Amino acid sequence: MKELIALAKAKPGSLSYGSAGVGASGHLAGELLNSAKASTSCTCPTRRRAALADLVAGRIQVMFLSISLSAPQAKQGRIKVLALTGTSHSDKLPGVTTTAEQDSRRAGAAFLEPARAAATPPAVIRRMNSEVVKALKTPEVAKRLEDLGAVPAPTSPEQFAAILKRDGELWGKLIREKNIRAD
Repeated sequence: MKELIALAKAKPGSLSYGSAGVGASGHLAGELLNSAKASTSCTCPTRRRAALADLVAGRIQVMFLSISLSAPQAKQGRIKVLALTGTSHSDKLPGVTTTAEQDSRRAGAAFLEPARAAATPPAVIRRMNSEVVKALKTPEVAKRLEDLGAVPAPTSPEQFAAILKRDGELWGKLIREKNIRAD
């Protein structure tokens, strides 16, 4: 990441990054990196698979990808993975460190939570959380998530609410500053 940031600063506007579209997580992660490091690059919103093909072909230089998409390409030597944006390492990409370990601003980890109605009673939320945590600990679910490049990180409802608040503030500020509008 440090080499990429140095190049972006040395040659402003010379790097392009791909994303799945305006307002997509890859677009926001690229804008966060730009704003954090004062580098300039243009975004090339496109369909994710087309952007991956553009990355492999060298038509774009940077892309924020899921582990499930990046690991096979990296193993074949087609792309170089610079960092993981989550909080932990991946067996799918051994030796790749996180953005936090590289002193970069957090670029954002994806997370999933079962959807529920806003008026769901706290007791039901706790029960749902308990059942999801149990499921995440089963070998079948753990293996499936691992195959997808995901790292289970169960939290309590309170911890997840804090994550949503923190991330909402981070991404909301960026979206407002950059005047980003979803496609």
